[in-house]
Amino acid sequence: RRLAGLRPARHKGERGHVGFVAGGRSTPGALVLAATSALRGGAGVATVRTEPEVGRLLVGLRPEVMFDEGPDVLPRCDALVIGPGLT
Repeated sequence: RRLAGLRPARHKGERGHVGFVAGGRSTPGALVLAATSALRGGAGVATVRTEPEVGRLLVGLRPEVMFDEGPDVLPRCDALVIGPGLT
């Protein structure tokens, strides 16, 4: 079975929302790679829940990834990734 192709004109909210709980201070690259991969793989939105200094670094490197400190980000996600870079 083949997956349907992604139409470029679709709104990001129609392409799925991936949430991340991850990113220790000593390994922020794991989170950067995971969030970037989700977006390149077709997700419309990637939201990260991590330590504030890691979140600021991530947004500086990848402004298309959202950083959210609030507790309500997880229920909005279609998929959840836990662990990249946690130490």
